[in-house]
Amino acid sequence: MKLRLIPVVSAVLAAFTLSACTPPMPPEFKADLAEKYVTCIDGAITVSAPVEMTDVAQQWVDGYQEACPNSAPVLVDSATPADVRLALSGITFDCPVTISAPIALDGVAVAISNQDLAGLVLSPSVLYNMITGSITSLGDPAIQELNPDLELTDAPFTVSTGVHQQDLDSLNAWMNRLDPTGWPSAPANLVPTPILDDAALQTAFESDGTVAIVPLSYAMAYSFPTANIQTDTDVANSDLDSLLSASTQLMSQVNDSVVTAQLDATVAAQPAAGTDTVIPPYQAITYYALSGCGGATEQAQRAFIRFALRLDSQGALDTAGFMSLPEALRIDATTAVSKGLPEPSAQPTDAVIPSEAPATDQPTSVPTDIATDAATPMPSAT
Repeated sequence: MKLRLIPVVSAVLAAFTLSACTPPMPPEFKADLAEKYVTCIDGAITVSAPVEMTDVAQQWVDGYQEACPNSAPVLVDSATPADVRLALSGITFDCPVTISAPIALDGVAVAISNQDLAGLVLSPSVLYNMITGSITSLGDPAIQELNPDLELTDAPFTVSTGVHQQDLDSLNAWMNRLDPTGWPSAPANLVPTPILDDAALQTAFESDGTVAIVPLSYAMAYSFPTANIQTDTDVANSDLDSLLSASTQLMSQVNDSVVTAQLDATVAAQPAAGTDTVIPPYQAITYYALSGCGGATEQAQRAFIRFALRLDSQGALDTAGFMSLPEALRIDATTAVSKGLPEPSAQPTDAVIPSEAPATDQPTSVPTDIATDAATPMPSAT
């Protein structure tokens, strides 16, 4: 087991000194150390990922191997049993999960193939009636009332009924919370499916008149127009800014080394960094988790998940249409998965300090400039 020193690319605490007799480090301090050091566990490890997350997972595998030359991470597809598994939250595996952490955020979008309807506003009751067949035309008076500035035509539409189980659960919870009368339960004609039929959706969206419930990242990747949602007081836009607002309402639940997240609508959404304005939160939010089942490679599982939680690693999500974790959730996750991993007990003499690396709030891509072994002392217990 080794800790590899890497250049700091995000804000770190003021210069610190650790000793064997110091009290336990607070979670924020441990998360900060995770930014400064990469914990390396030698040996082979397999990592599985669904197709939509393959590029991101490959960056994490490559970055971890570059930081830890004696490790041997290998990326496999989601159908292959693996030591570390990347999947939407709630997916069960063929082994008891003992280590798990949220790793990336996504949203649930109502995609509409009509390009001139981007930003169409729908209410929970109108959307429910569209899905269940009570509304059969995009020019229905109930839709027109919500969109007075749009000239809607009396055009029919078809609802694609396949939807991710996690997307259905998230959308159902939000719609029912907004309007339990207008959206009493999950529409029975929506069919949970583990994998979206990409070919069928692509074909359907070549023509006007298709409505589908899809991941927001998927809609963005293919430039599908998406609808916004009328809430009690405002309109929540189906975009990353509004999803970021909702992410500030995510609360973590920690059970030993397993961390889950749940949106708490009673918690006030927070303004974006550098502003004092709260964007109406788009609360149909989902997340991916990295999970492991322990066993012979447990320490390597923990080290890899911890690596993916670093701000630098989280930066790989941006270009793929996903979102990184809010800081409080990331700190809780880092602390939980780090149990049993070695922590540095002293600052190396050649460690980068804040004056050498300007602070930034923006995550970056997986690091490529890794310090040599000579700069890495063996850790001691704290």
